[in-house]
Amino acid sequence: MRIIRGAVGCLALGLAAMGCGDSGQAREERSARHEGRLSGETGSAPREFTWAGGKLFFTAEDSLHGRELWVSDGTGGGTRLVEDLVTGGHGYFPEKLTAANGVLFFVLGNGSYTDSTLWRSDGTAGGTWPLHSASTAPSRNFAVKEFVSAGGTLFLSARTESFGDFEVWKSDGTPEGTVLVKDILPWDNADIQLVDAVNGTLFFIANDGEGGRALWKSDGTAEGTVLLKRISEYLDSPLYDKAAVGGLLYFITNGSDSSTRALWKTDGTPEGTVHVTEVLSSPFSWSEDHFQLTAMGDALFFASYTGDPGIELWKSDGTAEGTGMLTDIYPSGWSEPQGLRAANGVLYFTAWSHETGREMWKSDGTAEGTVRITDFPGDSLGPQCFMVGVDARRAYFGVFNLGSSQVQLWRTDGTAEGTVLLRSFPLGGVDAGLQGSSAFRGDTFFFHADDGTGLQTWKTDGTPEGTVPLRDVTSGTTLR
Repeated sequence: MRIIRGAVGCLALGLAAMGCGDSGQAREERSARHEGRLSGETGSAPREFTWAGGKLFFTAEDSLHGRELWVSDGTGGGTRLVEDLVTGGHGYFPEKLTAANGVLFFVLGNGSYTDSTLWRSDGTAGGTWPLHSASTAPSRNFAVKEFVSAGGTLFLSARTESFGDFEVWKSDGTPEGTVLVKDILPWDNADIQLVDAVNGTLFFIANDGEGGRALWKSDGTAEGTVLLKRISEYLDSPLYDKAAVGGLLYFITNGSDSSTRALWKTDGTPEGTVHVTEVLSSPFSWSEDHFQLTAMGDALFFASYTGDPGIELWKSDGTAEGTGMLTDIYPSGWSEPQGLRAANGVLYFTAWSHETGREMWKSDGTAEGTVRITDFPGDSLGPQCFMVGVDARRAYFGVFNLGSSQVQLWRTDGTAEGTVLLRSFPLGGVDAGLQGSSAFRGDTFFFHADDGTGLQTWKTDGTPEGTVPLRDVTSGTTLR
């Protein structure tokens, strides 16, 4: 009987906040309040690391402002509050951070898309303001549900007083450039669901009232926003997963019956929008539909239930005959690959076996090239690895043991000599806050951890000595 499935819960994350940019006594009082708040046990719970215009944006909390928008140049001294957007909090906060054409877009809401407004920011207070179409009055009635970045354009599903239902809009970061692309179903709900963008083309699902939910595409013009293919029998529920691979969009929908899921691909043409194959739907709720579609080169990788072998690693070249289990990692059980990430032509993930526990693995896309990287001592009750993130060349992962008081952060380039322990953290709730939002710029990887002073943001250059917090909140020292 499987003792541990290997799923590591995500915890609240934290960041040490900086000063607030004003001066005099107010600045001193504000800084003191920041220090008191951030040296506590909870930290500031940063979320949604997003690079835009060469700056790292995220949201974080402090005792003075609540959850607000922050920006960083990657140093402690260069990490600051952008602006106090909602004085006192009042339940509203920035969310859905997305970059397009060097501009950060986000919505300011209360977690509900029915009461949210679109904003933009360049990282300065003067360049941060609510963004409405030039044809609509600035109000809460420009509600945003979701958005997707396609090249230099932000596509969004939004509604206004003039259009009571959600339609496809686009924005270049200016009021004049925030416009309705097309009203798919006038005077009714088109049930818009944005999917993804590939090579500047937006793919989305909509119902034009003539045949149920269908796949559409848009180049940002009304004329170029067209129905791609009617596959309503497969689109009667939201998509389970999607990924852009080699200029194609892959997505997983409901299958032909309740026991299957269908893999599709599209190149943006009706004839190139095809049903690739169907896979079994897992009968277990804890593993249902966790496909984790991941691109590496021109191939698609994912985890799928296969019946007797259980959940294993699959690969697809976009054809039915070229889609299948890459290798049976754990022949006598379920390896349940998790945390699939690609970096520098290597697919990294964790996999489980009763004999080894959950270890780090890598794959070059071949069965013989799919091998275990780590070999920590112990069986299923021993080491448990979990993915933290990747940069352009390496993977970062955490390791904990049942009964241990610490969690270790490691990095690997897929080789034994390139697999290095970076730092140990006190065990907090399983993962010491390591899991969650992460980002990298060049050779610097940003992550979250709690070293006993509260959850905050750390950075590493891949060396133990270069693994440091952005700010030491215990001493108040800023680390550069």
